Amino acid sequence: MCPVVGSYGGRDQGFRSHGRRLQEHMAALGIEHDVEIYPAAGHSFMTDGHHPIAKLVLFPLRHGLVRSAADDAWQRTFGFFDEHVANPTSKGAGEQPENR
Repeated sequence: MCPVVGSYGGRDQGFRSHGRRLQEHMAALGIEHDVEIYPAAGHSFMTDGHHPIAKLVLFPLRHGLVRSAADDAWQRTFGFFDEHVANPTSKGAGEQPENR
């Protein structure tokens, strides 16, 4: 099974529940995962795009950059790719991965 990495904004009223659901499903299935929910962040918290209209239209999503959450999410994402894509570890057939 494929390991999963994900980052969610806890203030994103449209998608915040998806992070918790993903964590629960991955754990129940025994799939290695690194899913983090950042309580102070909203939707698109990892981008520094300047979208004046989006701030109004996407208000329920609490759209916008949250630097500390973004820095941590990018670090986790690149670390995850380094481990699983650039330098994958070989696991024995049938061996269950550990959850983070």
